[in-house]
Order: sequence, then structure tokens, then C-alpha cells
Amino acid sequence: MTTLCQLVETHLSSIKSGWRPIFSALRNMPVVSRKLTDGVQQDRRGHQILDILSAFLTNKNSSVFASAAVQCIQTLLVFVRGSGVNDCYEGSRSDSESNANNDVVTVNDMCLPALEYLLSMSKKLASIYIMPSSLVFHGSHAVRLVEHSSEFPGTPSPTLSPIKQNESANRKQKTQSPTMTSAASIASIDDTGVLRVWFLLLEGLTKVVAQCPCKFQPQTLEVLFDILRSITTVPGPHFSIYVVTNLLLPMLESWVERGNRDGSYWESTAGNFKHACGLVTELVVEELGQFLSVQG
Repeated sequence: MTTLCQLVETHLSSIKSGWRPIFSALRNMPVVSRKLTDGVQQDRRGHQILDILSAFLTNKNSSVFASAAVQCIQTLLVFVRGSGVNDCYEGSRSDSESNANNDVVTVNDMCLPALEYLLSMSKKLASIYIMPSSLVFHGSHAVRLVEHSSEFPGTPSPTLSPIKQNESANRKQKTQSPTMTSAASIASIDDTGVLRVWFLLLEGLTKVVAQCPCKFQPQTLEVLFDILRSITTVPGPHFSIYVVTNLLLPMLESWVERGNRDGSYWESTAGNFKHACGLVTELVVEELGQFLSVQG
């Protein structure tokens, strides 16, 4: 880790596409490791990782940012997610388990700085989006824009006969075929890949909310909704509504599904879920007031 940090410090101005393997190395570092005798070296490693991330995000060269933004987001999401060991059950652990866990150091301490860096990345994407630019974001073509159907496939209507169901399906297919989906329409205007990168960031945050340590769920939600409020202006209504429909609402659904499978998890996160529902309600109300006056 020390060698990598020194490499970045020494050759910062000349690193371009080289950021991609650097982030790959950071992502592959063990998230959980045994504490050393004095714990000093472990703490230093966390600071070194943050220094590397800061060096990338404070770089003024937009082309360097575009070359590795995807890999940087993926790395930050790893640190927000933490060790993958759910801390929601700490109250039910035995003393022996708690003592054993005292010997383990996780990078959960990096969750909050990683959230701040993700918020900073969203602001940087906004500044790039509003400026005329020919930047192309490396790896953005691999980001798939999801499109959740509003109906549940395979569920027949009890009021229609099989023949009428087929006729209804055929009519629906004919009427929808010439209409471009929201994902396709966004992809069609995303020449540089900036919207795909933005989507990757938001998709990662909505997925990681239920996976990150419970004590950091409120902060993760706050950062997520800070970004969701900002995108109502830039990129604007089309992208914002798409994200709410295809990322935010499915996030709540998956949270409930996980709670149904694991009652103890639900007991520990019910308060955070209610907080999320309140934030969603506020956001939708704000968007309704803002978007109803927008033509189209």
C-alpha cells in the first residue's frame, strides 16, 4: 500500500489511464484484516487510500477524470459497503463473539469519507454535463440502463378470457412498439457516457443502502437524496424521473423483501426504512411541484 501511495505522489501529473489499475488494486485489497500489535499501520493504510482517492478527485484534468470515473465509483462503493459483515446483529452476539471481533479491523471507518467522495463525483459530473465537451467516459458503454416494468409478467387478469388476454397483449405490443423506452431515450442522447456514469453511481448507492453497516445507513440515505435532489435540475426531469422509477422505488421494494426473509434484520433497520420512505415522499412532492410546470 505504501508503495502504491508513493507511486501516485511521485507521478501524479503523468498518471492518466493508469488510474484504472490503481483503483482495481484498491478494490481487491482485503476489506477485513487482523489488527496489528499497535494498530498504527492499519490506520495509516486507510489514510493512504483516502489520499489516493483525493488525488484523483482533485485533479483538474477532466480527461483524466473521464478515463477512470467508472473504476473510481466502483472502488468507493466497496468502501461504503464495508466488510460485508452486517453490524445489525451486534446486540445479539455472545461475549465470546464480541471479543473475537475486537481483533478485527474493517474499513468501515472509510464509509463516510467514501460517501463524501461520491457526492463530490456527482457534482463534478454535473459541471461536465453543462459544459460543451467532447469527453468520452471510459467503460461507460458497459453500464446497462435498467428498465423496470410497471406490471408483473406472467400474472393473468382474472377478468379476461385467454383470447381477450392475447388480444389485449397484441394491442399493447402494437401501441408500445414505436415508443422508445426511457432507458433507450437516455442512451440515445448520452454520446459521452456521462449519464451512464451518473446512473452507475446512483444505482450503486441504492443497492448499497441495505448492505452497508446499519449505523451508516442514515448517512448513506442523506447522500443519496442530496444527489437525487440535485439531478432534478441537472441533468433534469427526464433523467430524474427515470432514476426514481427504476432505482429508488425498487430499492424500497428490495428492502422490504429482505426484511420479510430476515425478521431480525428488519427489526434493526425499520427506523432507517421509515426514514427512507419519508425522504422518498418529500422528493416526489418536490418533483411534482417542480416538473408539472415543465413542458413535455
